Amino acid sequence: MSGSFRPLRTAEDMYDYCKTYDMGIGSFKFWSVKHFRLIEEELKPTESVFTAFVGLLNGFNYSFAITNDRILMSKQALVGSFVKSISLLNINDITLRKDFIHGFIEIDTTKERVSVVVVKKCADNIHECIHKSLDMAKQFSASKLSESQTLAYSEADELMKFKKLLDDGIITSEEFESKKRQLLGL
Repeated sequence: MSGSFRPLRTAEDMYDYCKTYDMGIGSFKFWSVKHFRLIEEELKPTESVFTAFVGLLNGFNYSFAITNDRILMSKQALVGSFVKSISLLNINDITLRKDFIHGFIEIDTTKERVSVVVVKKCADNIHECIHKSLDMAKQFSASKLSESQTLAYSEADELMKFKKLLDDGIITSEEFESKKRQLLGL
C-alpha cells in the first residue's frame, strides 16, 4: 500500500493491485478476475476497497477485499458462486501465523474464526496491508461521523435562525414551517 491511496472499484483494479503489491497469487488471472468480479458486483455505491488479496479458504482459491465497511471474500466456481461479508464491527482481531511453507491470516470475529492460507513470502505484506486498511476504515468512518454531525449542527443552526425570524415577525408561520420541512427533509 505504498504511494497515494486510490480506491479499487473494478475486478481488474483489484487483480492488478495484487500483482503490483505482491498480495498473493491466484491460480490464473482469468479465475482471479472472476472471483474479484463478484466483489465488484457486491460493492455499495459508498464503499471503497482499501486493499485486496488472494488466498486459499477451505482449500479453494478466493479473492478478498477490505472496504471501509466490511471484509468481502468471494469464489466463482464452474457452477455457482460464493460471497461472504464480515462487518468490520464484528472483527475482534486479525493475526498472522506462519509455518515452513505457508502464511495463515487468522480473522477472528464475534461469530467465527476464518483462516486464510497465503503464500509465505506474501504473508507479512498482506497482514500489514490489512491492518493499514482497517486503520483507514476507522479514519473514514470517523470523518463521515464528523461530517454528519457538522451537517446536523448546520441544519439546527439554520432552523434556529428561521425561528428567530418568525419570532421577530419577519416571516410567517407558513414560511417557517415550509423551511423547517425543507431543512429536516420531511
